[in-house]
Parts: sequence; structure tokens; C-alpha cells
Amino acid sequence: MVHRSNVIHNESNFAPDLRDPKNFDFRPQADSSLVDAGIAMPGLTDHYEGQAPDIGAYEYGGLNWRPGYHPKPALFYQHNKVNDKLTD
Repeated sequence: MVHRSNVIHNESNFAPDLRDPKNFDFRPQADSSLVDAGIAMPGLTDHYEGQAPDIGAYEYGGLNWRPGYHPKPALFYQHNKVNDKLTD
């Protein structure tokens, strides 16, 4: 269970180190204390940038990806009785 007070506390602690967390840009800034502060773990952190992995989900200088689930729009088909095939 995540308590609201923990989320606010963590956000305020790391917000200065992140580019723009309010707009879902959680990449660390160049001078962030998170950069190269992680621990290398073979098989888990093999592809990091710099001297060591960064703390957090994003690597400074790595790919920018958006967190969360983003489903693709569903395709809906209807049966075409004249040609007996599916059409969109």
C-alpha cells in the first residue's frame, strides 16, 4: 500500500533532480544526484550510461519513454453479408 504522504515526500525529495516530473518527464538532469549513483547488478542493469547505473527508471542520456499503460485503439469489424468477408 502506498500512502499519500510517502508519495508527496518522495516527489519533493527528488523533484529538483528530475527534468519535469509534473509532465511525466522523469529523466534525471545532468547535475542530478541520481546519475551514476546506482549499483550495477549483472543481468538487470547491463545497459547503463556512464560509470554506474542511475537511480530510478531512467538513465541520463538514455531513451526517453512514457510511463504507464497506453493501449492501442481497438479495431472493430462488421460482417459484410454481400461478400461474406470482414470489413472495417
